[in-house]
Amino acid sequence: MNSLNSDNLILRRAITAASVIIVSPIIFFLNNFGDWYISSDQAKWGQLGDFMNVWVSIANLILVGTLTYYLNELQIQREQEYRKMEATRLKTSEENEKNRDELIRQREEQLNRPYVIFRREPSGLYILKNIGNGPALNITWAQMRDDVWLNEHITFPLGSGESRNIEREMASNDIIGIEYNDIFNKDYSTIYVHGVTEFFQDTGIYQQNRTVQRNEILRGVQERIQNAVFSSSFSRSST
Repeated sequence: MNSLNSDNLILRRAITAASVIIVSPIIFFLNNFGDWYISSDQAKWGQLGDFMNVWVSIANLILVGTLTYYLNELQIQREQEYRKMEATRLKTSEENEKNRDELIRQREEQLNRPYVIFRREPSGLYILKNIGNGPALNITWAQMRDDVWLNEHITFPLGSGESRNIEREMASNDIIGIEYNDIFNKDYSTIYVHGVTEFFQDTGIYQQNRTVQRNEILRGVQERIQNAVFSSSFSRSST
């Protein structure tokens, strides 16, 4: 914008200079060689034309040069603005494409996410089952008893809908923790507490530095269970 204003100023000055170059010789000529009236003598008009040829040529040279410079600068500025607009459009297009790819990736992850649960079958067997759409890889599970995680166990991958028996003694107050990955190498975990299952998008539930955080979650689950039991007992006593 500043460049355009500067070019406009140069153009106005060039027009002013050309006007002065043309008008000044006419005034000079009339003051010295003619009268201030419109003559019908062709010879005087010819003399004025011969006198003005040089000055008109100079004025034309100034105007043509200035206009050429002005138009060239205007073209350069338009090209720079076009390149800026094109760069902005390409950047926006790339960002939109990245966002689209990210949304597609997230959707693929959600569609192919595994959900491994712990369940007791009517037969009395305990199983791990993948109820998600994608396979569960690198599965490990452990029991928490008296706020301590017992031995961690490794099991084979589970495809969608597959299950595996757990041949291990379980206590009624045991908490089951399960860790696993999906095909995108993303980490997940599951906590099972008294029939309530919670899913998380990370792992590390067996680590010592995560015990407090997990215990808070488990206590929240247990409080919901206790409140549900209390509400049910209160409703039955009221009736």
